[in-house]
Amino acid sequence: ILQEMRSGKLSPSLAADRLESLRVRLNERAIGRRPIPNTLPSHKNVYLGVLALIVLGSAPSAVTVSDAVVMNMAEPVDNTDHIMISKKRLVASLHALNLQTDDF
Repeated sequence: ILQEMRSGKLSPSLAADRLESLRVRLNERAIGRRPIPNTLPSHKNVYLGVLALIVLGSAPSAVTVSDAVVMNMAEPVDNTDHIMISKKRLVASLHALNLQTDDF
């Protein structure tokens, strides 16, 4: 909404209408009833999902330091909390796997 208003594509009255409808939609219940047991994502599944995004978005690296020297690749990281990922590489990977919608 903000981008459209800044570019002049959206009038203030239409923006106000869209913001009001957003407030109404936020008040609606997202889950209508209690979920079926074991269908909500566990902490482990969320962790594995984040890990998959990291693997898709990170640069290729060798498994060991000796492999990195022989193959002239980046060395493996010591701390997985500081893996640099590329948004461009991640989006390209998701697009190649047909997991990305055109809305993104």
